[in-house]
Amino acid sequence: MGKNKHLRKRLAGLEHQILRHHQKIQAELEKASPDWGLIGKWEKEIRAWEGERRRILRRLRGW
Repeated sequence: MGKNKHLRKRLAGLEHQILRHHQKIQAELEKASPDWGLIGKWEKEIRAWEGERRRILRRLRGW
């Protein structure tokens, strides 16, 4: 598999995980007593994945 194809595939996976975590957060917030520790964990993971996403996008653009 070519380098760019591998990066695009990883990027798609990250975007999917970010979306799923946003959905989990929304569902948890709708509960009568949300688990703030769990929400914080998901938000931390989202931040990490967004950082990786930015790095991949820079590599794909040739920066």
